[in-house]
Amino acid sequence: NNLEDWKGRPQSRYYAWEVLSSGHVELTELLERQDWPKLLRSLQKCLQDVNYAGHLNEALYAKSFTGTKHLIEDYCDSVVKCLKELRREVKHRKDQLQAESDAENDALLAQSQRFTELAVVTFGRTALCLSGGGGMA
Repeated sequence: NNLEDWKGRPQSRYYAWEVLSSGHVELTELLERQDWPKLLRSLQKCLQDVNYAGHLNEALYAKSFTGTKHLIEDYCDSVVKCLKELRREVKHRKDQLQAESDAENDALLAQSQRFTELAVVTFGRTALCLSGGGGMA
């Protein structure tokens, strides 16, 4: 199928596929090594801009009825997986910190707090938006 071939080829003029590919590889390797401080820094780099490497370019989503380039989907999946694993690790360390404190745990918790603050600045907060009729009640 021609669309599947297009999805399988990472190259496109609509996004910086080399940058996205290296970010994906870096995140995957750091998660496998469980290098939490470096993973945090790498996630910060990838999430400092909502449209990192142009992966949200509308043209990349208009070609196919479902999905887009496999590289973009894999990158997004790896970001989500890293965030979930990082959250699990931070929760584990917080629980551990209640029993005893050490410098490595304190540093990771402080870094994760800073990361969360920067992510909120980049992505904002969720909000409930009602239609005009909702304001009449």
